[in-house]
Amino acid sequence: MYDSYLEALQHYEGETLSIRKGRGAWICQWSDGSVKQLKEYRGTVRRLEFETAVLEELGERGIALTDRYVRNQDGELLTVAEDGTKYVLKEWFSDRECSLRDSREMLGAVSHIARLHQAMGEIAWRDEWDLRSMLPPGPLSEMRRHTREMKRVRTFIRNQKKKGDFERCVIAHFDSYYEEALQAQEGLEHLLCPGIRKEPPVAGPVVCHSIRKELPVAGPVVGNLLDIRMSTGAETGRDGAREEKGENACLPQALCHGDLDQHHILIRGPEAVFIEFNQMHRGIQMTDLYRFLRKCLERQDWDGGLGLAMIERYDRVRPISREERKCLYYLFLYPEKYWKQLNYYNSANKAWIPEKNVEKLKAIEARQKSRKLFLSKINL
Repeated sequence: MYDSYLEALQHYEGETLSIRKGRGAWICQWSDGSVKQLKEYRGTVRRLEFETAVLEELGERGIALTDRYVRNQDGELLTVAEDGTKYVLKEWFSDRECSLRDSREMLGAVSHIARLHQAMGEIAWRDEWDLRSMLPPGPLSEMRRHTREMKRVRTFIRNQKKKGDFERCVIAHFDSYYEEALQAQEGLEHLLCPGIRKEPPVAGPVVCHSIRKELPVAGPVVGNLLDIRMSTGAETGRDGAREEKGENACLPQALCHGDLDQHHILIRGPEAVFIEFNQMHRGIQMTDLYRFLRKCLERQDWDGGLGLAMIERYDRVRPISREERKCLYYLFLYPEKYWKQLNYYNSANKAWIPEKNVEKLKAIEARQKSRKLFLSKINL
C-alpha cells in the first residue's frame, strides 16, 4: 500500500523515530528529540509564506513558542508527493490545552493573548499580504449575515403547519434574541461605520424611529416592528458595498490570530504556546479576545466577576481603548450561541431534530439571566 505521507517525510532533514495519528495529521518524533506535525495542505504557497514571515517576526518580539513551518531539503514550505498530495511540516508541542475549569489558568492565558496582540500590533503590514484570506470580512459583515439567517429560519418555522419541540422553543424566545442581534448590529454599525448610522442604539428595547416615521398613517400595520426592521437596507445589503469598504475604519487594524480558543493555547509551565495560525488575518483584535472570553464564560456560567477580571488582566498588558471596549460589548451582546442552533437547524435534516438540540436551546435560555448581568457590567 502506497503511503504518500511517508514519501513526503523523506524530503526533510533528519530521521523520524515514530509516527502516530493525531489532530487529523501525523505526529512525528524526530531523532533530535523534537516533535513535528505533518499534515495535508490545500492552501497556497503565498499563504504559507505570510504565516512564516509573521511567526518569525513574533519570535523576534519574544513570542517564540508557535508552530512554525519547517522547510524541506529544497528550502520549500510545501512538499508534493508523487500522487499530487500536498504536505506541510510544522514544529509541534505535546503540552496540554488551556483548561476552562481553572480560573487562574484562564487569567494567565489572557495575559499571554495580550502579549501576542501587542507583538502582532508592532508588525508592519506588507503589500504582498493583501490577499483575500488575509483580509476577510469583518465582524459587522458576519453579524449581518447571521441576522439574515435568523430571519430565514424564523420565516421557515412560521410557515410550518406541524411544529416539533425545537420549532416551538425557537418561536417562544426568538423576538428577544433577535432584538439583541439588532442592537448589537446597529451598535457596531455606529462604531465602525459612523457615516451610516447617525445615532447609537439606546439601552433597553430598540425603537427604530426613522422607520416608524415612514409608516403609512392609514390602514393597519401588518406584522410587527421586528418584521419592518428586518426589511430595511441594513438587512438587505442596500449599502453593503459602501459599508463593507469602510468597515473597521474607526478601530485600529492589526494582525489577529483568527481562531483563538482553548484548543489553540497550550500551557507550558508559566508560558503559553500558540498554535494553528491558519486563520490569521488583519482585523480587529477584540474579535480574538471575544472568542476566547466567550468560550471561558460559557463554561463558567457567565461568571461576571471572572469576565471582568480577564478583561482587566488583558488591559494591564495591552490597554483597551474606549472604542474597543464598545466593540467587545457589541460582540458579546450578539446572541451567537442561539444563532448557531438556528444555523444547525437550517442546514440539517428537519424531519428529525435530536433531543440534545432542544436541550441546548433550553440551556441557552436558562443562562440568559447571568449572561445579561455580565453584559450590564461591561456596558459603557
